[in-house]
Amino acid sequence: MAARAIADILNERKSVRRMQLDSADPQLASIYILCRALAAVTGAVTRETLGDELGSKLEDIIYNSLKNADPAQLARSANRRANMELYARLIGSLSSIRSVGSSLRPD
Repeated sequence: MAARAIADILNERKSVRRMQLDSADPQLASIYILCRALAAVTGAVTRETLGDELGSKLEDIIYNSLKNADPAQLARSANRRANMELYARLIGSLSSIRSVGSSLRPD
């Protein structure tokens, strides 16, 4: 267990280094940090502690962010791609906690 925690910390440090802070758009860095925090939280909670209302709101926010992503901006920005990867991880984390979710969403 301790070895895994150490490996997770090292991987997190590597991913933070990948996020190149862009002074032109500090919002990207804020989103990245928020998503990292949410990933940690969703990995540690159960369906009961998350609650249906909060789980549903998180799914809506993340799903809409993925759905509305601009492919041209993603192609130009490593920071935006890193955020999209985290959104995808969050949807996966939420789907393991909640039985309904992104697979049932309309386009």
